[in-house]
Amino acid sequence: MAAPAVISQSELLRTPYTPEVFGELVAAYLSTGAGIAGMQPKIMVPSRATVPVPSLIVKAASPSYPALAANEFLCLSAARQAGIQVPEFSLSDDGQMLILERFDVVTYDDGRLERLGFEDIAALAGLRVRDVLSDRKYQGSYQRVAELLRQLQLHSSNLHRFFEQVALCIMVRNGDAHLKNFGVL
Repeated sequence: MAAPAVISQSELLRTPYTPEVFGELVAAYLSTGAGIAGMQPKIMVPSRATVPVPSLIVKAASPSYPALAANEFLCLSAARQAGIQVPEFSLSDDGQMLILERFDVVTYDDGRLERLGFEDIAALAGLRVRDVLSDRKYQGSYQRVAELLRQLQLHSSNLHRFFEQVALCIMVRNGDAHLKNFGVL
């Protein structure tokens, strides 16, 4: 079986979005074993042909949420302006695809990639959330998350970062700030 064609990030940013384009990305990179949970159409994409760990996340707009990629781009831009640590990100020229560097991957000077462990808060809290439609990811509070972070005896900067993220989520009215979208590396 031939290796899937690799598209560069700059080429992807110039590519007009269509459901077919996203379908081609999904088909081309399914062999990497990469997929990513959530309601918004998205896929993880390797940035180099020889890298087995996908290093980009591509999120696409959909008919149900046509401006979602642009909205997330604006929210990430606001977070960056507020001094909140965010991964590198770009919006496609047509505003329909958001391309993000993965926050859980370290790139070394020699080009090697290392995936860091990530555990979401729902899992750390012992909630079994097996599918996208499970409401368990909404069973909790930000106070409980903060208490859990304290129990894990992480450096206090983690609690401070969590506070910043929650404050921003409230300011931008992020309706997707549930227990599976917070976690620890």
